[in-house]
Formats: sequence, structure tokens, C-alpha cells
Amino acid sequence: MRICSVKDCGKKYFAKGYCKNHYTNFSRHGSPYPKIRKVTIGCKIDGCNKKHDSKGYCSYHYRKIGWVNRKEYQAKRRRGENFYAGVCKVNGCLRGVEAKQLCHNHYERFVDCGDPLGTLKKCEVKGCKKKIHKNSKYKYCESHRYRMNNNIPLDAPKGWAVRGKKNVNWKGGVAEYPDHYTMKRNRLLKLKQVNGKCEKCDEKAILIHHKDGSKNNHSLDNLIPLCQKCHGVIHTGRKNKTSKYKNLYGITLKEMIEKYGGYLSKYNKLHKVGKLKKFIKTNAIR
Repeated sequence: MRICSVKDCGKKYFAKGYCKNHYTNFSRHGSPYPKIRKVTIGCKIDGCNKKHDSKGYCSYHYRKIGWVNRKEYQAKRRRGENFYAGVCKVNGCLRGVEAKQLCHNHYERFVDCGDPLGTLKKCEVKGCKKKIHKNSKYKYCESHRYRMNNNIPLDAPKGWAVRGKKNVNWKGGVAEYPDHYTMKRNRLLKLKQVNGKCEKCDEKAILIHHKDGSKNNHSLDNLIPLCQKCHGVIHTGRKNKTSKYKNLYGITLKEMIEKYGGYLSKYNKLHKVGKLKKFIKTNAIR
């Protein structure tokens, strides 16, 4: 039997005079012997005594430094240069580089005021806690600059831009129900009084109906709590349709779920297949 040509290896021949293990080393590294890597004991950042995690750094500095973008990484690797992302050039900052050899925070300061170490000052709007750079050409923070550009008052409350005529649903400032605020407040009070139950069918009430039909009278005595179905019956004059399941099987879907358990989809499938009648009979016998 032909064996590997490497000294003291008695394994079976595989290819090019080597066994399988030595051949894989030869094809990867150009030598049948495995490549020995240098083991890094600690982090290579000066003054850091933490345990090595990856790429010559501890876990903290490895996360901070990160990697450069893919194109730059590939180009540097081809040239045989160090392809790890650089650290921000500002002294004492260990964040990864974003642009111009600066991290994200220092690059933003550089763009705003031309100095990555620019000190901060408060926005000139009263009550605003946001800060801008001391050498910045602007007097206001980003949100207040947006307001100035869009002709919104600087002291306007949040959501001001979507109120009034600027709102998509603006109808000329005329509400269907005058004193709409009182109606909404009394609706909640009325629903609380009746524990959220419909006056007609004891189902969950979400709407109110005016007894006298007036849109101006929002007193509690004039409001009736109703569910959506009963409210529709009063306004349209049509009676609620009987459930098709009630007509076919003498029981509604809701009653089936309460009686036999399961989900709505289960009974819909049985109805489509034509096996629901049989299911009800077998369960009724039990």
C-alpha cells in the first residue's frame, strides 16, 4: 500500500505524494505542514490590560474600532496593508472612523462648525434643552431651524403643523356636532355609568345616540349607550339580520365556540366541507 511521503506519517496516500491531511495543508498554504499562527495574549491598544478577544483587540476596543467599508478593506488587503478601521484622530477618542479620519460625533461637529472639538451652546429658544456647537452659524437647534424654514412659530406646541387648514381632513372649521369636546367627555361618562353595556342588547357599547335627535344637546340624560349594530338599526330603520348559522343549524358561531370550544376558523371549515351539522349532532349526544 502506498503511504504519505511526509516523515513519520504512515497514513494512506491521497494525492501529490501526501495523505489527505497533509494534502489539504499543501493546497491551502503551499506546504504539507500546518501554518502556525501567532497567539496574541492581550489587547494591542496601549494601556489596555484586558484579555484578547479578536483581531488583536479586547472585546471593548474591537467593538469600538469596527471595520472600514468593503471596498477600502479589499483594496488595503490587496496592497498588504493593515485593513482594520482606524481610530478617530481626536486624542482620547477610541470610536471607529466614519469620514475625514473622524468618528460620527466629531465628524458632525466638523461639518457644523468646521472644528471637531467645537464646544456646545444652548439653543436660543426658551425652554429648549437641545444644544448646538459654539462656533455654529445657526442660533437654533435642528428642530427649531425646521420650524423657521416652514413658517411655524418657534414656541408652537408639538403637532402644530398638522392642525387647522394644513390638515388633510380640514372641512372649513365647521364640526358636525357643535361643542364636540363636551359630547366626547359626556360619552365617556355615560359609558362608565352603564359599565360599557348596550342599552338594547347588553353587548359592548362603543357609541352614543341622542334621544331627541338634536346635535346640540349633549346632556347625560339625552345620551343612550349603544353597540354598533343597534345604533345602525336606529338610524337606518333596518332590523339586524339573523345569522346564517342560526338559520341552518339553530345556533350562532359565537354560541358554538362557547359550547364546544375551538376557534372560528374551525367551524367555518366544517361548514364549507358540509360536516358542521354532523359535528353538532355528535357533540350534542355526548
